[in-house]
Amino acid sequence: GVLSRVIIKTPRKTGEAAGSWQVSLETPTRKKRNKTRRAPSALSEGKRIIKSIKGLDYPTLVITSNKPYMERLNAGWSEQQANGKFVEASIQEVADTGIGR
Repeated sequence: GVLSRVIIKTPRKTGEAAGSWQVSLETPTRKKRNKTRRAPSALSEGKRIIKSIKGLDYPTLVITSNKPYMERLNAGWSEQQANGKFVEASIQEVADTGIGR
């Protein structure tokens, strides 16, 4: 789904940005994550929350990062991913393939 794709596509230097993605229901989470959390932990925690919504009518999942530079990374700020737009690309890929439906 979108969460796994956005984590995979997040540019990495230290891995801190990829590990900062968080999933919550209805509203963005305000949790601060420590710098040692990495992508596998972000993915497993997010999947746990996603599984918890089964049976709910029209839940709103929110995927956020608490990194203040994430918007700049997505705009192409990183040398590792000069084109940017990895968030939009992740959403579009899922929409195109129907993954997660």
